[in-house]
Amino acid sequence: MPMPIPPIDDDYKYRYFGESRGHLHLAHYRINSGTPRFDVYEMEMDCSGWFVKFRVNFSTIHHAFPMTLQEEGYYLSALCIVRGVSDKESYVVMEIRGAIIRYNFNTLEKICDTQMELEGLQNAL
Repeated sequence: MPMPIPPIDDDYKYRYFGESRGHLHLAHYRINSGTPRFDVYEMEMDCSGWFVKFRVNFSTIHHAFPMTLQEEGYYLSALCIVRGVSDKESYVVMEIRGAIIRYNFNTLEKICDTQMELEGLQNAL
């Protein structure tokens, strides 16, 4: 049986495909919209289809990290999705311009600054 494809419009860009705790996830970002969207889909356990598991709130991210907005739009990249025992424990690790953040679908935490890390790496070379 072929893997079902989630209902995604042409203006979405895939940002992540992976597994956590036995759950397959696909994340994508809507690029041509007045209100950007970043949705995390999860495959049904019987592999019959996909459903939206989480929806990232861009206003929360932008309020805490205004540098995510560029002239071309928002910059972000999902690095991994971690499925907790309960939905409240699940989170996505994202790279935004200048930082790595942990987004718990309700709260936000900066893990590290990437600009400093890159500068340190360049100085070491």
